[in-house]
Amino acid sequence: MSTLTILIALKTPQEYAIILANLSNIFKTSFVIEQERNPLQKTQELMPDFIIIEGSAGITITKNIKAIPKCFTKCIVCFDAFDEDVLIHAFFTNADAYFLKTSTNATITDCVSRLLGGERYITPSFARNVLQNPKLDRYRSVTDKLSIRERDIFRNYGYQYSVKQIAEKLFISENTVNTHKKAIIKKLDLKNSRELKQLAAEFLNTIPQ
Repeated sequence: MSTLTILIALKTPQEYAIILANLSNIFKTSFVIEQERNPLQKTQELMPDFIIIEGSAGITITKNIKAIPKCFTKCIVCFDAFDEDVLIHAFFTNADAYFLKTSTNATITDCVSRLLGGERYITPSFARNVLQNPKLDRYRSVTDKLSIRERDIFRNYGYQYSVKQIAEKLFISENTVNTHKKAIIKKLDLKNSRELKQLAAEFLNTIPQ
């Protein structure tokens, strides 16, 4: 059996420990309950497979975690209620999953399972409301031109990662990253890697207004 380490940094972490325990029939799962205000240090120490974090604060934590070299922790950001502006901002942070805290047990189980399968996850109600928001039109005008793998690479360039770092994050070769990078530059009508990093960073660091 595989062992998963899940860092739960929530106000009421016990409920999530119970929910995620539903995966125990498939995975031998170890849970780390972290109730401190800043779980970033614990993430750096443990390098867990997953971290589950609160909404607005979780957005900032996600950015910091994704900026840690050779850290492959998947970030699951949860929300108390539907807040469109916060969710749109979260959409730009490269978190791996977004869901409502009021979601059913099956939803979070499905969320973790999909992440283990290499997918990203967003609670369906979020997807219906957020992905159709006109504030995302410019983002879609860029990402709709790209393949799924190219979108992953584009998001990682927002963190100013090197080709080597992106290859490590995505478990692909540096040659593959370079091939996709050239394709992205061409599809987005950019001049060079510097413009690619600038555009990706703009999406990452700017809260849509």
